[in-house]
Amino acid sequence: MEMDNGKYYRSITETLGLRAVGALVVALIVFVLTNRLALAISVGALSLIAKTILYCLHEKIWTLIDSRKGKPNRSGAKEEMF
Repeated sequence: MEMDNGKYYRSITETLGLRAVGALVVALIVFVLTNRLALAISVGALSLIAKTILYCLHEKIWTLIDSRKGKPNRSGAKEEMF
């Protein structure tokens, strides 16, 4: 199962947009609670980076688990454990 470039780029754009909105919400909450803009921006940026890294690690772990079970990967190709 292969995703065409248009759908791939749309998916990436939607993901980045959602991640940016999430970071803005975090920054806004921190600003409302502390009234410190620099702190709010720092926490929002840290949230963006941390969640992106954790999501990538999460995906890698599940890909590893699936490959050890011999399940098809996202491209539809079956990966054998040995």
